[in-house]
Amino acid sequence: MKTFAVMTHFVENVAEKRAPYREAHLAHLREMHEKGMLVMGGALQDPMDAGLLIVRAESKEEVEKELAADSYAQNGIWTKIAVREWTVVVGGK
Repeated sequence: MKTFAVMTHFVENVAEKRAPYREAHLAHLREMHEKGMLVMGGALQDPMDAGLLIVRAESKEEVEKELAADSYAQNGIWTKIAVREWTVVVGGK
């Protein structure tokens, strides 16, 4: 299992624009967490222009496929998703 750092970049005025999709997005993230795929995630603040997810998966393609199913990806709330394999040297399991 590999670890990935994922940066999700938000549309402008994300706090208002995400509202109709937020519950579905959170449900998807909870599902990923329950499957052991999502370690942690959330929005960066000041400014709230991006999110950070720490994901465990077999491949970058698996992460990209999973995130493409998210309501934020499907409705333009995420304007860019950058998935990078991360070599963890301290912490984690």
